[in-house]
Amino acid sequence: MILGPVSSAAHSEPTISGALFPIGVGVAILVHSWFRFFRRDDDKASPSLERMIEISVASCIMIGLGIWEWIRSLRISN
Repeated sequence: MILGPVSSAAHSEPTISGALFPIGVGVAILVHSWFRFFRRDDDKASPSLERMIEISVASCIMIGLGIWEWIRSLRISN
């Protein structure tokens, strides 16, 4: 195994700021996609409900991973 900057970055300790990034991105994508789904114009094609559910699941997984990292970072700091 080669140890270098990528290895140390991939195995670093979780931080609260590192957890806020996926939470923020997940919430932003979730809010933006559902806002556009409900505020669509009638002349434009809207995404299907199945596509919206897929986007929501991916965003919720991202939010969940951020929360998991937040919990791990709080556990380490204590």
